[in-house]
Amino acid sequence: KLSDSDRKKKNNSNMSNDNNMGDDNNSMGWWKPYFYSDMTGIQILFQSLQIDDSRPSTIILAIVFIFTICLIDRFAAARTQSTRGTSSYIPYFFLQRISGGLVMLVMMSFNVVLFGATIIMLSVCEFVVGRWGVDDGG
Repeated sequence: KLSDSDRKKKNNSNMSNDNNMGDDNNSMGWWKPYFYSDMTGIQILFQSLQIDDSRPSTIILAIVFIFTICLIDRFAAARTQSTRGTSSYIPYFFLQRISGGLVMLVMMSFNVVLFGATIIMLSVCEFVVGRWGVDDGG
């Protein structure tokens, strides 16, 4: 059984840990557990792919990267549906699960700009794949 002073120490320790959750200097690095819009130092899936809002080329590269993942995801999803029951179903299913997971990880950055860009890119890619991408020929 904890004494009153031990309980107070434990509560103070828990409170100080909770207060550090929002610190920019904690071990979570650039990631924040809430929606935010600052684009400085955000990593997109790889440590080497980092956005620097003072260099627009990194933002453009991130958007192109997100577009590519979204296009692969939507194409693989459409091919998964059109190849169900054939021998080429499994590779498309696997590709869709991988690309869908990567899209989810980008959205879990909680950055409003990346979140919005991903939703827009998924919509554009769904339109492109639906319009020109998949035939039932296998």
